[in-house]
Amino acid sequence: MAEIVIVEDDFDLANTYKTRLGAENYVVKIVDDREAVSFISQEKPDLVILDILMPNVSGLSILRELRDNPQFETLPVLILTNDEKTADVEQAVKIGVDGYILKAETGLDDLVKMVRELLLVKESASGVGIEGGD
Repeated sequence: MAEIVIVEDDFDLANTYKTRLGAENYVVKIVDDREAVSFISQEKPDLVILDILMPNVSGLSILRELRDNPQFETLPVLILTNDEKTADVEQAVKIGVDGYILKAETGLDDLVKMVRELLLVKESASGVGIEGGD
């Protein structure tokens, strides 16, 4: 089963994503921004969904830490944002994000499609099958 970690301070939204992705046979865990990097380092998920704006640690800081670690250079990361025209999105692209989700405009089916596509790319690159997304 593919494992996905969601780092999002909006608990209701995170649970909505977890429920929808869980229905697709993904194993989904929600983690606090302060614990994100250590949790991801321990769990080694197949994909991370990361909010940019959080109260304690910015999503950009977490993304930067992940990309600076050779172990997570190729870990698929989707960022969550409310505005695609922000400097934060541009910065995330420079750091190496794999895609972004506009919270207000991206439906749950579109989220599932993006997750599935990124996991297929990861599977193709690694040659290792990742289950889920049925």
